[in-house]
Amino acid sequence: MNHQIDLSNQKNPVTETQEEVVAKVVDPLVVRMLARLTQPESIRWLLICGAATVLGSSLMLVNQSWDEWSGAIQFVVVMAYTVSIYVASQFVDRRL
Repeated sequence: MNHQIDLSNQKNPVTETQEEVVAKVVDPLVVRMLARLTQPESIRWLLICGAATVLGSSLMLVNQSWDEWSGAIQFVVVMAYTVSIYVASQFVDRRL
């Protein structure tokens, strides 16, 4: 009971290459994702993420030498962060 089917002379029903299939699926996905990133809501979220990254990295830099600074310098640094965040938020509020 050896049932073998000879497929050598049958045509392959799939005529698209893998790259064509991926291009059909990925390209619209990328286009939709880029279109969503240019919407005002997404720009605001990107701005918030960027500001959080800058704030976090600068705080890490300050944290390395925080203990060596006097109380007055620490106070000035905290106030500078507070004022800069306020000024940036007012600027962004007017622009967006």
